[in-house]
Amino acid sequence: MNFVSPFDVVLCDGDNTNKVQQPDLTVIFNKDRLGENNYKGVPNLVVEILSPSTASIDYIDKMNLYRRFG
Repeated sequence: MNFVSPFDVVLCDGDNTNKVQQPDLTVIFNKDRLGENNYKGVPNLVVEILSPSTASIDYIDKMNLYRRFG
């Protein structure tokens, strides 16, 4: 299943701190954690479209967050 933004991806830390992101494209193989408007867990693939105005956020901040959660 694939979803385009706006679609929330809820990443949960071990301390129950949620990080919500809206990737430009999200691919999910496991529907078990799929909610009506979000996915709780690590998607199989996320795609961020870089633009000059958001490149540093997408390339640095979001990439580090996605790397941290797997």
